Amino acid sequence: MGKLQIVKSDKFGEVACDVYSNNNDEYFMTIDQLSQVLGYADTSGVRQIMSRNEYLRDKEFSTRDNLSQVEGDRDVSRERILFTEDGIYEVTMLSQTENGRNFRRWLRTVIKSIRKTGKYELPNQLTRVDTIATNVRALSWHETPTNRKQRVNEELSKLRQYYYDLIDQDAASEPEPMGIFLQDCCTVDQDSIVERTPLYNSYVRWSCRNNVYPKTKAKLTKFLDDREDIAYLKPDSKQLLNARFMGIELNAEGLRIYNE
Repeated sequence: MGKLQIVKSDKFGEVACDVYSNNNDEYFMTIDQLSQVLGYADTSGVRQIMSRNEYLRDKEFSTRDNLSQVEGDRDVSRERILFTEDGIYEVTMLSQTENGRNFRRWLRTVIKSIRKTGKYELPNQLTRVDTIATNVRALSWHETPTNRKQRVNEELSKLRQYYYDLIDQDAASEPEPMGIFLQDCCTVDQDSIVERTPLYNSYVRWSCRNNVYPKTKAKLTKFLDDREDIAYLKPDSKQLLNARFMGIELNAEGLRIYNE
């Protein structure tokens, strides 16, 4: 696995989150911090999830390593459970907690930024707030009250526009729910085939679990067929074949949801 080192320390809400990485561009997070993010009082909640889903113990999803941590006034090295990037997504899905979805989006943003730039940076728009605040502080109190009020209103209009821009960017960066389902519950592989009905049923159940209104079967079909790596195969009555997709299959999580 290689030696782990912290590549990003930041806060998700009030929880301090350390993202570890090795030399293989893999990212990890400790069970302790992931438990806090999901709102558990200790690690027992996540450990129960692992007990109910044994596949989470596979190296694809979790590992163990000795990490140093300050306890009191001492630096103590202990063996800790760490979840891989896939493992974090799996646990947050299975936890069904309120913070799970928001944290997945936050983590995707952090890791995407690290892979692109080597570090995670706050959006440049935050400098706009500083500029607006500076402009307000620079107002001359020798101006007439009318002029001062007008200029304050102008700066407040800029601040409102800043927040509108943030809302628009957040909406634009929010992944399409069908795309999240594809990432969470499917495996894209050129040799795989899955029938449309079980795939759609799994998608509907996944949507309900995540408080997302599911799209129609036709829209899911179009979404998948528009991808270059997935092909839609229409039903063939002569060969008694149902509608299928080539290049995709339900993974363990998708099958688990489908069979619930």
